[in-house]
Amino acid sequence: MFRVRNTRDDGPAVNPKGRGALGRRTTSPVTSPPPARSPDAASERRRTALRFLLAVGMISIGIAHFVAPQAFASIVPAYLPAPVLLVQVSGFFEIAGGAGLLIARLRRLASFGLVALYVAVFPANLNMALTGAAPPGVHVPPVLLWLRLPLQVVFIGWALWVGKTVGKTVGKTVGKTVGKTVSETNGRTASDAPDAPLQTRNVGR
Repeated sequence: MFRVRNTRDDGPAVNPKGRGALGRRTTSPVTSPPPARSPDAASERRRTALRFLLAVGMISIGIAHFVAPQAFASIVPAYLPAPVLLVQVSGFFEIAGGAGLLIARLRRLASFGLVALYVAVFPANLNMALTGAAPPGVHVPPVLLWLRLPLQVVFIGWALWVGKTVGKTVGKTVGKTVGKTVSETNGRTASDAPDAPLQTRNVGR
């Protein structure tokens, strides 16, 4: 009794459906999809533009408090002491708040500071609406003085929005996109991995 090991020569290796020599699958080059555009990109551009606009406005009005303090002192409620000093203090914080918006590490703190400032100067705005007080030589229609009051809410929301830091949100979005891309790439690479070579051995008696 003996064993006969038969080896069969089936000719040159063929390449069926993308398989290479010895029946191995050829790996097609994997191209990564184009990076997804962050949904926060457009919002961040608007935020940057409005942040700069508010910062310039606050710095400008703050400087005006020092250039012409008497004009602003005339609208300070009579029950508050040292109106000129109050005007200069508010001008300082307006400049500081506007400048802080332009500094990334101070931006959030500056936005909260501006909110506190808008609340602090509200009595002066209310005093203008109730008494018609205005800087010398300036006439403001009463309806505009009353409409100015709810405008403070707009400024508060504006300061909070432009002071928000979205770096973490953008980073989270980009991280998810990259992770998804890597997972898809790994999945495709695994499916295209070469098969183990098959050995055929016929054993006869």
